[in-house]
Amino acid sequence: MRHFLLSLRGVLPVSFFIAAGLATVVLAEIYADELTDSQGAPPAKPLPIQMVPAETIEKSGLHNVARVSDWLYSGSSPESEAAMAVLKKLGIKTILSVDGARPEVELAESVGIKYVHLPIGYGTVQQERLNALAVAAEDLEKPIYVHCHHGKHRGPTAALIMFRSVNHTCSGPTASATIKLLGTGKQYTGLYQSVAEFSPNSIDAVAARAAGFRSVMPVPALVESMVEVDQLWEQLEHSLTSLDRDPKQETPEGQLTLLAEQFKESARLLTDDTTTTELRRQLSSEAEFYAAWGAQWNPNTAPAMLKQSKERCAGCHRQFRDLK
Repeated sequence: MRHFLLSLRGVLPVSFFIAAGLATVVLAEIYADELTDSQGAPPAKPLPIQMVPAETIEKSGLHNVARVSDWLYSGSSPESEAAMAVLKKLGIKTILSVDGARPEVELAESVGIKYVHLPIGYGTVQQERLNALAVAAEDLEKPIYVHCHHGKHRGPTAALIMFRSVNHTCSGPTASATIKLLGTGKQYTGLYQSVAEFSPNSIDAVAARAAGFRSVMPVPALVESMVEVDQLWEQLEHSLTSLDRDPKQETPEGQLTLLAEQFKESARLLTDDTTTTELRRQLSSEAEFYAAWGAQWNPNTAPAMLKQSKERCAGCHRQFRDLK
């Protein structure tokens, strides 16, 4: 739910040294097949990312965890003691969140890991954030674990911007191919553009250092509300999947009601402004959809309704969230 190509000018070597203590990390060398320029240059090769194997992060709630370099990891949000324990085992010293949700600062501090919060959206990364990410790559204690929610779109984007800020031999096409490898959707053209066009020469490090880093950054109320919507939707999806395996479990009418109410609350947060009229109408429509689903609950139609829900989410994201 929760949801630019440049000419090839040079690619990092395929060889990459695995740091001591990470022998369990599996090397993944998958190459992009679409990142070509208008002159017909060969596809850009992504960095030789090392995906952390499932057994290392089993039952931690983490996923899409990748080692971009010896000092930089990317993945999903760590939301449990088990997740923090895994990051501690990997040697992480700093967690950097680019997600809108409030970071689990206390959990991180309990295992001696510092948290930094620099939320970004799904469109083009603004210069202020580019400055902060570049300085973070220089100043924060390493290794650094960068995450968004699922670890597929904003997290990899931020990680590759940070990598390019200190490794100037990493080209735009290489960076674009790498976030594609890590799962970044092709619809997020602003994220691809930010990674491909990033230039260390454009960074205002003085301004970024003056602003400093915070463990929790304030975010707009609508962002917080939509984060709650995302969490409720994931709970609903899990419940419906479990219901399919165990028909005796409690049915999710209550979760559908909560989703409807959260969408209503999101719509109420928007000011009476012509620029937000269509979004407010869409959020109200979503509230009606989930309220009606709950009122007319039928387990036999649940799979079709869930598919329709996903399609509605994707359509709303394309119109209002996935902006360049």
